[in-house]
Amino acid sequence: MDLAEVLADLERQGTEANRRATARHGVFAEMYGVSFTALRNVAKRIGRDDALAVALWDTANHDARILATMVLDERTPNLEMLKRWASECDSYIQADAVSSFLARTNVAQECADLWADEEHDFVGQIAWNLVAQLAARGSKTSEDWYRAKLDVIGAELQKRGNRTRHAMNGALIAIGIAFDALRDRALAVAAQVGRVEVDHGLTGNRTPEAGPSIRRSLVRKAPSGRAGDAEPAD
Repeated sequence: MDLAEVLADLERQGTEANRRATARHGVFAEMYGVSFTALRNVAKRIGRDDALAVALWDTANHDARILATMVLDERTPNLEMLKRWASECDSYIQADAVSSFLARTNVAQECADLWADEEHDFVGQIAWNLVAQLAARGSKTSEDWYRAKLDVIGAELQKRGNRTRHAMNGALIAIGIAFDALRDRALAVAAQVGRVEVDHGLTGNRTPEAGPSIRRSLVRKAPSGRAGDAEPAD
C-alpha cells in the first residue's frame, strides 16, 4: 500500500465519535478518528515498511502517526529520526506510541538514558515510559541502573513536566513491583514524592499513588493473599 491508499483507508474508517473521544485526551491535530483496533489491523496488512512509516509520520495526522509507529521496523532503529519523532509528538498518545515502539528495540535503554533529563515534556515521558516498560518486561538491565533511576525520581519528579511526572510515577511503580531487592527503596521514594498531580484534561483518568499500587501488587502475587508471602519477582 502506498501513502495515498493508506490515508484513504484511514479516512474511511474514521468516525466522529472517535474524533470526539480522542480530542478529550488533548489531541488537537488533524485526525480521522480511527480506533486502535482498526489501526492494528491496517498495520498487519502493511507489515514492516520504513519508508511508508516516515511518510505517515510526516503528514502530522494523528492517526497516521500512530500507524507509523506500528509499521516501522524495530530491528533497525534510527536514533536520530526517533529523537525527531519524539520531539515532534503533540500529544501524550503519540508519545506513548513512540515509547511502545522503542521498547521493542535494542536501543530502549540507551534512549531512556539519553532523554531522561529532557525538558520537552513528551520526550521526557517517552524516556520514563521506557524505564517502566523495561522493568515490567524483565529486562536484563542491572538493578544498579534501576536504583539510580529511583534516585532521580525521588529528587526530580515533582519538578518535571505534566506527562513526564506521570511517566516517572509509572516507572517508580514498575520498579517497585518488579524487583524485590529494590522494593523498600521504591516505597521510600514513593513516600518522599507523595501524591503526584497530573492534568489529564477532560478524561476521567488519574495518576495512581505509587506506594499503594506497589503494595497491592504484592497481595495479588501472594498465593495466600498475604503480602508477606509474595513470590519473588521474575
